[in-house]
Amino acid sequence: MVQGANVQTVLFDEGRAVGVRVKLGDDWTTEIRAPIVVDASGRRCMIANQLKLKKKDPVFNQFAIYSWFTGVEPNPPGFEGFIFLHFLPLERSWAWQIPMRNGVTSVGVVTDKKDFQKSGKSGEEFFSSLIGTNRSLTHGMREAERIRPWWIEADYSYVIDQLSGPGWLLVGDAVRFVDPVFSTGVDVAAYSALYAYEAIDATLRGEKDEELAFKEFEERVGDGVEAWYDLISMFYKLRNLFTVFAMKRRFREKVVRILQGNLYQPETLQRAREIIAIMQASHDSVTSDPNNILRPGALSGATEHADGPAR
Repeated sequence: MVQGANVQTVLFDEGRAVGVRVKLGDDWTTEIRAPIVVDASGRRCMIANQLKLKKKDPVFNQFAIYSWFTGVEPNPPGFEGFIFLHFLPLERSWAWQIPMRNGVTSVGVVTDKKDFQKSGKSGEEFFSSLIGTNRSLTHGMREAERIRPWWIEADYSYVIDQLSGPGWLLVGDAVRFVDPVFSTGVDVAAYSALYAYEAIDATLRGEKDEELAFKEFEERVGDGVEAWYDLISMFYKLRNLFTVFAMKRRFREKVVRILQGNLYQPETLQRAREIIAIMQASHDSVTSDPNNILRPGALSGATEHADGPAR
């Protein structure tokens, strides 16, 4: 076992992954051979980049800026430790508020990158302007002090054309990353790793042909990730209407069960597809009504500059 080494490249022999070349420190480089290579490199997407399988997502072009703060208003009694999600008055924007240890809170905003670019503001100015559009956040952050440098993430939404191949599998963010809104990265990481283990174990034991086992892995994980993608897309399409589905007794259990994760089993995948179809019907109804304030673009005229509290 080699730890603390940097993988420089994946080794292929006649189209099959056969190991990796690693570097440790400034001087030591070696090749490590393996019957199967698992790419868990996160958003580095080592194999996908090496094989040119990674593509920019055609829809999402998200931008996030966040940091840690002290002095953020504590959550109300009974909601200690809860993660709060706040809507912001741009078409594809929201904010998170995550309490951590010792009075520290992670606060960040997510929006379409073009909204940041056309604002003409610095990252900190843009963050502050968006916080100011939400009264709850404005109140909660009134005594806040930033204690860490700003983190900025952009261009993080991508698609991978292929999740497995001869001698290799992708897991976690190396599979795909869309958006942090439902913490789907944790779900994809945990379950893609589990199903990759099952595929590899069946292959090495001779219980299944590698091509068949890897194909089953790819279909199971790929279908689940695609369902997550569609659900996230519906969140951005519906915005406030999404919370109606989360709160109404008729839909609440289905929505909560979906957000619990593991959309890779037939029953959970079917449940997700059913609620997504219902949400899509609601979206179509909203967008067909030119007077509905929930339709896309309805808020853009009043909040183009996001300079003050929304009224």
